[in-house]
Amino acid sequence: MEKTYREFVNQVRSTLKSDPCCPLCYRKFEKQIEGEQLIRDMELQIKGPEYRQKIDRDFKVLQEKFEKCLHLKTIQSQLQDLEDKDIPTIKNQLKQFEKE
Repeated sequence: MEKTYREFVNQVRSTLKSDPCCPLCYRKFEKQIEGEQLIRDMELQIKGPEYRQKIDRDFKVLQEKFEKCLHLKTIQSQLQDLEDKDIPTIKNQLKQFEKE
C-alpha cells in the first residue's frame, strides 16, 4: 500500500507544474496549491498512525464546531420567533393599553 501511495504522490508531483490534475480521476486542480495539499495529505497517510491521530483530533474539533453551530441555530430560531411573533403581539397589546 505504501508503494502505491508513493507512486501516486510521484505522479502528482511530476504533473503538478505542467498539467495539474489527479492522475487517478484526471480532475483538474483549480490551483496548484490543491495538488500540493493532496501530496501533503498522501505523505501523511504513508507515515501511518500519526496521521490517524491527527485526523481524529481534527474530527473532534470539527464535531465541536458543528455542535456549537447547532446550538446557534436554536438561538437564531428563538430570535426569529421573537421578531416575527412575540414582539409584534406585544406591540399590539401595548397600543391597546395606551388607547385604554
